[in-house]
Amino acid sequence: MVWALLLLTLLAAGPARPLPAEAQGQTIRIGGLWDLSGPWARVGKACFRGARRAVETADRHGGVLHAVVELVAADTQGREAYLVARAGLKPVQLGQLL
Repeated sequence: MVWALLLLTLLAAGPARPLPAEAQGQTIRIGGLWDLSGPWARVGKACFRGARRAVETADRHGGVLHAVVELVAADTQGREAYLVARAGLKPVQLGQLL
């Protein structure tokens, strides 16, 4: 799921118009939370590899907005509470969303 969002983000940038000279050559850091250890590690690692491949493909084709993309990964350890803490999110009850 995360890799799909990453890919959509990269594709949405599309063919970019040239940036000012001072903006070219910069790095765009994209972070993601994956289960790289714990009970869901097999799935999380596969998703991370897909995201990494999307970033590598974008970089081979000139990056995003002419900037190199760097993928930053954080391990959620397969624990929901750790995921929420790592992402800096606050748990939301369903009733608050409706």
